[in-house]
Amino acid sequence: MMPDIFSELDADGSINGYQRAANRIAENPAGLSPIRLRLLSAFVIHPHLPTLIVESARMGMAAQCDVGPFNVILQELIDPASATVTGNYDAVLILRPLRDASPSLASGFLSLTPEAVTEQIEAAVRELESALRRFRELCASVVIVHNFSLPRFPLLGLLEGSAEESQSVAIRRLNAGLNRRLRAIPDVYVLDFDRVCAQVGYAQCQDDKSWYMARAPLSPLLMPELARAQATLLHAVRGRTRKCLVLDLDNTLWGGVIGEDGLSGIALGHGGRGLVFREFQEAVLELFHRGVLLAIASKNNAADALAVLREHPDMLLRESHFAAMRINWHPKPDNLAELAAELNIGLDSLVFFDDSPQERAQMRAACPEVLTPELPRDPMGYATILRRLGVFDKLSLTREDRLRGEIYQQQNQRALLRDSAGSLEDFYRGLEMRATIRPVDGLSLPRAFDLIHKTNQFNLTTRRHDEQTLRAFLESESTGFFVLRVVDKFGDNGLVGVAIVRLHDGDAELDSLLMSCRVIGRTLETAFLSHLVSWATSRGATRMVAEWIPTAKNQPVARFLPDHGFEPMVELPEKNRWQLDLTQSGISWPDYIERG
Repeated sequence: MMPDIFSELDADGSINGYQRAANRIAENPAGLSPIRLRLLSAFVIHPHLPTLIVESARMGMAAQCDVGPFNVILQELIDPASATVTGNYDAVLILRPLRDASPSLASGFLSLTPEAVTEQIEAAVRELESALRRFRELCASVVIVHNFSLPRFPLLGLLEGSAEESQSVAIRRLNAGLNRRLRAIPDVYVLDFDRVCAQVGYAQCQDDKSWYMARAPLSPLLMPELARAQATLLHAVRGRTRKCLVLDLDNTLWGGVIGEDGLSGIALGHGGRGLVFREFQEAVLELFHRGVLLAIASKNNAADALAVLREHPDMLLRESHFAAMRINWHPKPDNLAELAAELNIGLDSLVFFDDSPQERAQMRAACPEVLTPELPRDPMGYATILRRLGVFDKLSLTREDRLRGEIYQQQNQRALLRDSAGSLEDFYRGLEMRATIRPVDGLSLPRAFDLIHKTNQFNLTTRRHDEQTLRAFLESESTGFFVLRVVDKFGDNGLVGVAIVRLHDGDAELDSLLMSCRVIGRTLETAFLSHLVSWATSRGATRMVAEWIPTAKNQPVARFLPDHGFEPMVELPEKNRWQLDLTQSGISWPDYIERG
């Protein structure tokens, strides 16, 4: 049902079209993950709700939207009895115009001295920061604060862009202060509302008639763009980002068919139609440098296609950029299943980009878990569509993200070593592994959060702790919160494991133990567990208690506990809880893994 709703909406695009689509989604939200939202606004926000519901559905979420009382934002945040605090919402969205947050900056700016401008900026930031810190003490809901847009009409006219002290400069300083101060509060994020308004055009963001008659300023042009930004951020907050972009070749990465047009006949270059495909490759390369895996699924002769990747002077994407390739004449759904297996990720981590409507339709029918965006007939729209998808967006960019493409190339070298080794132990020794286990700190927390929310296969409990909880673990003397980094002869695998151990009454409870799929099968999990057992024993624990919570994807960890000496807890057999007597046995660190 959903693809039909979106295709009809995209053909219409009106606010009435959004309302019809939202009604259909509400009637049948099957396949969408529920998310409860609370909107706090200093203006009438109800007309925006259908666009937010629809754009959330594009991201796989069924949004239930509640609107708080009009223009009592700060009171709602600090009152322990308010519906915002007690409602157990997944996220609270805060939209304040500048006239509400700082009337002097909005309408009295020209009467302010530079010192007064600074005081007003600090007061506005401090007021909201204080309210949000109080809210965080009362409630665990994620908070999304919208920053402030530049004025529709520049206050100083032509001088606005060059004046050292202008209203635009002050608003930018205010937004920078919000971003700096609010990101220090757990699970509080700033949405760049100013950027959204700039995309639409400042002069087109307000509907004057609706503002004067109903205090509803958001224009029909602005609401869909704003909803897309909100839904993208909510999608990232929930850790649902996709991991891999799978690309067709002919008429997708270049114009024409390589098997017919030859290396010199395809469209790819610095002008005309060739520039369209080169700039699309630039958009793909941006994702690669953000840690998105790239793969190829093309019906082609492999030798012809590889010649373009290796030899064409205007190719930006080379063979080394792709973590895996399927260049053959097999059905593409079969190829994507093989690619997912090779990369050790699920089909729901893939995005399939192909110019052929037939191939897209077949993929949607055979592999609905794969996101297959609809493409225009004109490839000039490809780069824009890719950049607007939002499904690869994350809340942080770690060192591991930047190196992910290189890491997967190293995986191929490890696979060659494995295939040539005489035994598994020969393979392990040949890798020359070094494992470093350290307590999580401020630098490693973003990567730990990422792993906790993304790792599915080697994950004992798949507990998705929020940022606030993880920060509490950092400060708890009774909790061990560790990350595992692995280096071998082929390169640095980065931070690939997370463990959380909680001590109480002589027990060490293994709250979480997870590792990236790219290091599964090297006995690093044994080394990690050995460290955890030693740490727990050194703090007086006599028993380690663990639980395996089965999911559709974590079967690879099903035997981990019994294979390492854990025994079932007879008093709770149905809970899959296990125990290890630390007074009788330990876990040996594999001698072919060097301690870092």
